[in-house]
Amino acid sequence: MGRWKRTTTGQPHSQWQPAVSSDTASPRGRFLHLVFELDNGEQLGLSDLRKFAKVLCGPEQAILSLPEILNLGPEPLAPQFTFRQFQRLFTSKRGTLKQVLMDPVFIAGIGNLYSDEILYAAGMHPLSRVEHLQSRQLQVLYRSIRTVLRRAVRLGATGSPGPDGSKQGYDRVISVYGREGQKCPRRHVIERIKIGGRSAHFCQVEQSRF
Repeated sequence: MGRWKRTTTGQPHSQWQPAVSSDTASPRGRFLHLVFELDNGEQLGLSDLRKFAKVLCGPEQAILSLPEILNLGPEPLAPQFTFRQFQRLFTSKRGTLKQVLMDPVFIAGIGNLYSDEILYAAGMHPLSRVEHLQSRQLQVLYRSIRTVLRRAVRLGATGSPGPDGSKQGYDRVISVYGREGQKCPRRHVIERIKIGGRSAHFCQVEQSRF
């Protein structure tokens, strides 16, 4: 993320700005809320536009014993998260597929962006009902979750533009998220709807509703 320093820019709150930059009011630091100085001279920052994140500090066991941690669903990239375990999660489960995927008690770590990308990769409409999914469709969804998330980890996730403002990481390969009115990889128009107060981006042609 480069080097950052905390400055006061006349705003009612302090902002983080690039330590070396000709731009003294870079918007890239607006959403940095916390920066750790590491022993190797690098920095680890928390950038959070919507302020959904939370930082917990304390003894490891005390943190792991908190209800909000204990109640998290399985980690989708964990080696032990097999298709059989994934399939069991859907036993007696009801609801729209988009909302279910974003429920951290159901599966941990799938937010708005990656739920859109996963559903596009799986060819499933965000309003599909999970109780209608068959074993074959669950297999496709399971593979899509792991494929998309592994690719995101490999590419470096999203939200970190290059020095010239160019797209970096997973931002370079986004299929549908945030692209309403543009074309999906198969050249169909991307649509956006609201589900449970959150935006869902999808392709009406490529994604089937169950």
